[in-house]
Amino acid sequence: MAQRPVVFLALACAAFAQESIQLKPFSIDHRAADSSVIDLSWLHDAPAGRDGFIQIRAGHLATPHGKRFRIWGVNLTAFAAGSVHIPAKDDAAFWAGTLSRLGVNCVRLHFLDEPAPNGILAADRDETRAFDAEQLDRLDFFITELKKRGIYCDLNLNVGHTYKAGDGVRDYQLIGTGKALTYFDPRLIELQKDYARQLLTHINPYTKSEYRHEPAIAIIEIVNENSIVAAWERGRLRGLKTTGPPENWQDITPYYEQELTRLFKGPRLQPGQFASASKERFETELSFYMQLESNFFRDMKSYLKDTLGSKSLLIGTSDYTYGLSSYPLLSSTSQLDIIDGHGPWELRPMVSEPLNSIVVRLSRSAVAGKPFIVSEHNHRFPGDYTSEGIPLLAAYAGLQDWDGVMLYTFEPKQRFYVPYNGTRADLSHDPVKIPNLAAGALMFLRQDVDPARETILRTYSREQVLESSRLPSSEAVYFTPGFSVSAALRHESRIASLNGSPTQKLHYDDTSPIGSDTHQLAWYFTPHTGPATGETDQKFSDLIGSAKGTALTGMVTVDTPRTQALIGFLPQYPKSVSHLSAAIRNTFATLVLTSLNSQPIVQSRDLLLTAGSRVTNTGKGPPTQIEPVTGMIVLRNLGGVTGVLVWPLDGARRRMAQPLRAHPIGEAWEVTVGDPATTWYEVIPLR
Repeated sequence: MAQRPVVFLALACAAFAQESIQLKPFSIDHRAADSSVIDLSWLHDAPAGRDGFIQIRAGHLATPHGKRFRIWGVNLTAFAAGSVHIPAKDDAAFWAGTLSRLGVNCVRLHFLDEPAPNGILAADRDETRAFDAEQLDRLDFFITELKKRGIYCDLNLNVGHTYKAGDGVRDYQLIGTGKALTYFDPRLIELQKDYARQLLTHINPYTKSEYRHEPAIAIIEIVNENSIVAAWERGRLRGLKTTGPPENWQDITPYYEQELTRLFKGPRLQPGQFASASKERFETELSFYMQLESNFFRDMKSYLKDTLGSKSLLIGTSDYTYGLSSYPLLSSTSQLDIIDGHGPWELRPMVSEPLNSIVVRLSRSAVAGKPFIVSEHNHRFPGDYTSEGIPLLAAYAGLQDWDGVMLYTFEPKQRFYVPYNGTRADLSHDPVKIPNLAAGALMFLRQDVDPARETILRTYSREQVLESSRLPSSEAVYFTPGFSVSAALRHESRIASLNGSPTQKLHYDDTSPIGSDTHQLAWYFTPHTGPATGETDQKFSDLIGSAKGTALTGMVTVDTPRTQALIGFLPQYPKSVSHLSAAIRNTFATLVLTSLNSQPIVQSRDLLLTAGSRVTNTGKGPPTQIEPVTGMIVLRNLGGVTGVLVWPLDGARRRMAQPLRAHPIGEAWEVTVGDPATTWYEVIPLR
């Protein structure tokens, strides 16, 4: 009897997929969500840091009592009109409560080192060494409200800091945030330490503790997306910047080029000379930049831990350049407590590119014995495929046994805000991502996806680490010839050593589907020729190489006791998981069925069903519009239920007027969705 719906769905999918679906307005309304049926605050132990600082036990984050701790978080920024980085004091409790109810247990406080009114630096001075009193007070109050609800903070130090004449920084008007320069210029290092000292020794008047002694500050990041090795490999250490406005990714000025050459004690190579340089010449110069990074992180670690006495865990910087080898940078960042990766995705369907997916890209950086987190991920808005990003990352982060995921970016809005998506990165009012933010929190924090049964370890010799920087782009993203990157879709993947024996070859027959060794995840796809490649630049541009021509096909299934998912081109792959099947008209969609409590689906009395497809704005403004997932959803093997109520939820997570009728098909229950338009449903099995 269980197979009957599957056969029917296969036929229905073929018919439905031929029809187009009209976009419908659907907006997220956090302001009206206080009485919503989706409240995941029970996932958190409040207040944050109640028992002390987050620690490292057996290579993973843990509470002081040894309980495993996972991070499900968001970045806070303010790029879109109507956004604020730090909420006003009379709005702080609202936004802290909103994040808590959506399952967020950590916020990454990004770009604090900008002038007010966005950051905390005083804007009315000729230097940047003082804080704005009002902004600092707002930050203190907001952190306090987050702490009350069990939400930790990841405090970023050097992100957006630009300089003024009074700072005593050479070429301050040209260098912008000083990427690469922050590793070796004495004055810039001095200013980084001064900023850290002022912030970490500041007493929060609401918690009565200094931030260096505040257990709700789980993590401190030293620099953001900043590597002198990467700057050298990108040709940004030539000293050609003499005029024009500063940019995020630019060359250094002649003064700093001369200082760097003086430190190296000789002429330096340019990227066009890498291939022809002798092994000794190339490796000598690369080792020089690696040593600069290593010395910087070692010095900053000593200053933060020993001089200031901070007890928070430290991140150096992230792996963020997938078109380049990460191993030289990891040689220095692995001195610190946590390894970090950034993983943006652009406009193509990730399910079509398993061997170039965010999962594979990020997996290259995880180090054995170290916690690994993803402190930035976003699937760019608007798009046809954005619904896939959060569930895919939550599922495979569980398989890889990572310690944290922080989505980029959540922008708190002022009270007058009319909900729509103002930038390609903001998820705060995204009607597809917000439901999956909640579903992902349940999947990841409850550890619904089992960690892989086998861990594949890679060990690199010193020569491999150095020479990986000269490998062709066809070896991206692992830069390990002969090593099948699909290992990350099957097993846990970690680096055991960056100064050991050479990595051995590992080959898999990468045919569809690629299944996890836990048998809970399966990736269906149409193989294509050509190399999996990394990004051309840090500006999150499209990928290079043949991946651009990848066929629009692919699907991932998640099948665990508490979470089920169908992600991708569902009509092409009429697959079923234990409790979920679908026959929909949409070409592409993501369906996630998850228990809203600690019980498995077969026993739970309250379930969440998220249903996402295409999303966009109306022209250049509000409201956001969705392509509602339209067709039949079949809920299977729910146990001895007498009926199923399926309540469409509005943008405030409230039940709409009437539940949808679920019809019995043998032991399964079929419900037609799409009208009213929504991206999430509360499902109540009647037992």
